Amino acid sequence: MFLPLPVLESRLKDEIHNACCVAAALLYGWGDGSGTPVERYERAITIAVQLGFDTDCNGATVGSVTGLMVGASLLPGKWIAPFNDTLRTCVAEFGQVSISSIARRTYEISRMVRVSPAV
Repeated sequence: MFLPLPVLESRLKDEIHNACCVAAALLYGWGDGSGTPVERYERAITIAVQLGFDTDCNGATVGSVTGLMVGASLLPGKWIAPFNDTLRTCVAEFGQVSISSIARRTYEISRMVRVSPAV
């Protein structure tokens, strides 16, 4: 079933705003190169949340991207300690797991995926 164009446009409007927030936060928070990687990490997340719209998802997306760039060993304790390496989820068969085990599992799966050459 296809959605009528006005309905589709209305729903996509939010995604476009959120994508713009994420892009702006990465550009202005990380992209200028000033400060340490940790300062840029924090600045980018803060900008993403301050821009509004879907603040939790935008902050999480920017935090994931910049966290990957910084590396787990340099993430500030004030950002990771409150989680106590614990993830609680409604995803079937997971429930409560350690963040480090999910990160390890994601890495292992990524190593199995091969990018096929462009045809």
